[in-house]
Amino acid sequence: MKNLGLVFGGRSAEHTVSITSANSLLKGFNSQNYSIIPLKIAIDGIWQTPNDSLLDILPENRSKLTVPSVKAEELFHFLQTEIEIFFPLLHGTYGEDGTIQGLFDMMSKPYVGCGVLGSSMAMDKDITKIILKNGGIPVVPGMVYYDFEWKKNKTEAIENIKSAFDFPVFVKPANAGSSIGITKVKNEHDLLAAIDLAFSFDGKVLVEKGLSVREIEISALGNIEASVSLPGEVFPGAEFYDYEDKYLSGRSTFKIPADISEELIRIIQNYAIKAFKLLNLEGMARIDFFIDKTSNEVYLNEINTIPGFTPISMYPKMWEASGLSYTELLETLISLALSRFQKRNQISSHFTIKISG
Repeated sequence: MKNLGLVFGGRSAEHTVSITSANSLLKGFNSQNYSIIPLKIAIDGIWQTPNDSLLDILPENRSKLTVPSVKAEELFHFLQTEIEIFFPLLHGTYGEDGTIQGLFDMMSKPYVGCGVLGSSMAMDKDITKIILKNGGIPVVPGMVYYDFEWKKNKTEAIENIKSAFDFPVFVKPANAGSSIGITKVKNEHDLLAAIDLAFSFDGKVLVEKGLSVREIEISALGNIEASVSLPGEVFPGAEFYDYEDKYLSGRSTFKIPADISEELIRIIQNYAIKAFKLLNLEGMARIDFFIDKTSNEVYLNEINTIPGFTPISMYPKMWEASGLSYTELLETLISLALSRFQKRNQISSHFTIKISG
């Protein structure tokens, strides 16, 4: 039996969501081939030993775990020598942005999910929009500000936003997930505070045109070449699908599959497959779309390369509705990780031989 390191927690505003996802994954993990070793990264970035990680694992999940005795000073040696594959469930910065993936690559270890390039590009909503737009995929019109630009002349920035878009607009950090730091702004008076809030989470902020839309999500699975699920629709319990609505209030509802035409399903699936390839994605991604309620136009909103695995998370639910069980999904993700690792090792070995020859 192989050791699988389940990495969760992390240095982001989505720390708590990650812990919930880890517990949910453990409930559904029934593999006979892997022993799961819990590895929590504390909010300050300190890695905790398996025994320390147990503090956040629910009692009903602990029977699924292997908890070797590891001293703190021996932890990284243990990771290098004893963990055979990593499963990162680190949402947001320092987990979904290519950071932890780079560490795994340096350790020469296989891991579930996207690599460094795909993770970093998909994490940055601005970069994602540029690539998708260049690839012919429609995105919501928006403007981007770095913190130094904003601080230099806030009045001019607000005037530029007002001239470009009617209210409402959406203000969001470029690098964050779970709707953290996002504000729907209905008037000029609230714009300043909304942008300042977004800058408290990231050094780059997007201001996007507010549209009246249906929120459609789809799950993707593969290594560059994607398979996609049936789409699902989110019905927010608040004005939009914000953090509280996602994880606290429980007022939002879902419909899988979404009640949309076959033509719209085809368009969304094709855009999802194309986006997965354009952004060099591997393993998994949840791809979020908007359908304009008036024009029926489709926009790709954003891409999540480590989607939630909480009890209400759409990513596994959409696969279940498409005929792939939770257990089969996890096994497929691990298989994709190993396949990518083997392929890269073959390329690396071939390159080394050529150089030395």
